[in-house]
Amino acid sequence: MIEHNYTYTVAHCSKAVEFGLFWLLGELEKHNLEKGCILAVGKGNFCNKTNEVYKEGLGESLVKKLCDNGFVIINGKRIDLQYPLSMSLSSVGSVLAIYPHKKIVDKIEESIAHNYRLDSPYLPSINALPKSILIIPWIEFDVEDWIKIHNPNRIDIDCADHYIFGSSRK
Repeated sequence: MIEHNYTYTVAHCSKAVEFGLFWLLGELEKHNLEKGCILAVGKGNFCNKTNEVYKEGLGESLVKKLCDNGFVIINGKRIDLQYPLSMSLSSVGSVLAIYPHKKIVDKIEESIAHNYRLDSPYLPSINALPKSILIIPWIEFDVEDWIKIHNPNRIDIDCADHYIFGSSRK
């Protein structure tokens, strides 16, 4: 059975998004993996030029590259930008899911379970499944069941001085 490293935070500010990027790169490095992904709720939300939380958390040029190309290379690691409708988690070493609601969290787990089914004709190797997942939910109750099942590590992040999603407060 594959060992997953589950982590979450209920902070929904640019500082949490920034933490998520460094976490993603660190996980890829720690497990000697080549590819990870940022799973965003929707392209409109992520690529909207007025959304400061992503630009401040990830950097404006990184957001632009992800939106223009669908991926970016950082320190030799490929980070794909994915959306729930076209999500494919096989061959992705680590996943940073930003603001998923319950259906998307369930879809992440279903995708992993589907790819792990022994009767699947497209069974990937165990090494092709994500090793670690960080979820930054918008609302904690969206991940309550997931927390009960997987007992993830919780990371507390102070959002007081950073952009909050959907707000101009800094």
